Amino acid sequence: MPLLYLATLGCAKNAVDSADARRAMAAAGWDETGTPSEADLIIVNTCGFITAAKEESIDTVLRLAELKKSGARLVMAGCFVQRNASELADALPEVDAFFGISFAEQLARTPDFSGIFPIRTPVSSEPYAPRLGSSFDAGPGAAWLKISDGCDNCCSYCAIPLIRGPWRPREAADILREARELGAAGIREINIISQDTSRYADPGPSGMDLVRLLDALEAIDGPRWIRVLYLHPATTRPELVSRILAGGKIVPYFDLPVQSLIDSTLQRMKRRTTWDDIRRLTGLIREKNPLATIRTTLIAGYPGETAADHALTLRRMEEIGFDKLGAFAWSPEEGTPAAHERPRVRPSTAERRVHDIMQLQQTLSPRRLSRFKGLTLPVLISGSTQSDTTPPPGLAIPAGTPACWGRSPADAPDVDGLVSAVIPAGKTVPAPGSFADIRIDSVSEYDLHGELA
Repeated sequence: MPLLYLATLGCAKNAVDSADARRAMAAAGWDETGTPSEADLIIVNTCGFITAAKEESIDTVLRLAELKKSGARLVMAGCFVQRNASELADALPEVDAFFGISFAEQLARTPDFSGIFPIRTPVSSEPYAPRLGSSFDAGPGAAWLKISDGCDNCCSYCAIPLIRGPWRPREAADILREARELGAAGIREINIISQDTSRYADPGPSGMDLVRLLDALEAIDGPRWIRVLYLHPATTRPELVSRILAGGKIVPYFDLPVQSLIDSTLQRMKRRTTWDDIRRLTGLIREKNPLATIRTTLIAGYPGETAADHALTLRRMEEIGFDKLGAFAWSPEEGTPAAHERPRVRPSTAERRVHDIMQLQQTLSPRRLSRFKGLTLPVLISGSTQSDTTPPPGLAIPAGTPACWGRSPADAPDVDGLVSAVIPAGKTVPAPGSFADIRIDSVSEYDLHGELA
C-alpha cells in the first residue's frame, strides 16, 4: 500500500481540510506515515493568511523536499496555492503538483501528481458540503467541527475572501449528523469553527441561526463541552451571549477578534465596530458571568496607526483586561485595500508594538487567571507523567512528582494556556481524553496549577 505524509499549516479550518484529504486518500488505497522520508507522496496543506504564514509554507516545502525519497512526489495545496499557484510553480521546481483549497477529492482522483490542477474560487451559490467537516487534531478527546467556509466581511487587511470565496454555510442537518458521529466516536469536546461563526444561518429547511444550532448541539449524546470559536464582534448579539452563558455543554468562552481598539483604525479596517461597541460587548459578558473567558487578537502597525494610537491601545487593553490575547504585525497582502493605504508603519516599529502588547498581556493574564484560585475546575486531560506524552514546553511540572495537565473551559486548543496538577498519593492518574477535577491553588503567566481533587 503506498504511503503519504501530510503536513498541515495554519488554522484549525485547515486541519479539517486535511482530515477530509486523509479520508479521500484512504478510500483511494493510501496509508499514512509520520516519517516523510518513507512516503511515496508528501502533501503540504499551506496557509496564505499573512506574509509570515507564506514564508513558513515555503520553508516547510523546502525542508520536506530534502527529505523525500527517490521517486516520491511532493504536493502543495491549500490557501497559499489558491492565489499563487503559477508564481509558486515558477519559484519551486522541487514541487510536483499544486492544488487549491478544495483538494481532497481532486487529489484522490489524480493518478500522476504532476502539474497545476484546476483552481477556482467558490461562489456564494455553492453550499459548503464537505464529505468530512471535522478533525480529531484538537487534542485527546477533542475535535474541530466546521460549520461554514469563506467570508463576506471583506475587512480591508484580510485576504480570506479572496482565497476562500464568499461565506457559505453548511446545512444544520449535516452539522448535527457529524456531531452525533463525533459523540459516538468518544469525542468529549467539540470546537465549532469557521471564518465567521456568529453569522451562521442554516441554508436548509430549518433556517436555524447559531443560537438554535447550539440548542440542538446541546441535546447530542457524548460531548461534555461545546466551544464556539471565531465570533465577529459586530454580529455577536446579546441573544448569542446569553445562550453561550446559559450553562449546559456550551462553555463560557468568547473568541472575539477585535483587531483594534482605536475607532479610526477600526473604520479603515472596515470592521463595523467601534471602541464603545467592544467595551459594551465585553462588559455585558462580564456582567452576566465574571468567570467567562474573553479571547481576542490585535493587529499592530496598521497603516496610519500613530504612536498615540498605540499608547491608547495599551491603556484600553488594561481597561478591558482580556483573558487571552494574541497580536501580530500588519503585512500588505496583495489584492486587499489596506495594501494601498498610507502612511505605512515601519515593520520594525510594528514588531516593537507587538512586543509591547504581548509584554502588557503577560502582566494582565495572571491577574485575570487569579479569579480561579481556590476553585475546582473540570479539566480535559491531554497528558500525564504516567502516559507516553511529554509536558508542553514552559509548563511547570514538579520534577519526580506524578502530575497531569490539560485544558479547562477557559482554554481553547492550540492557542491558550493549560492546567497542570499534582496527583496525590493513592489517586488514580487520569487518562488523556478523560475529564478530571483540579483544585486551583496558583497561577503563572498563562497557566493554572493545582492538585487532582
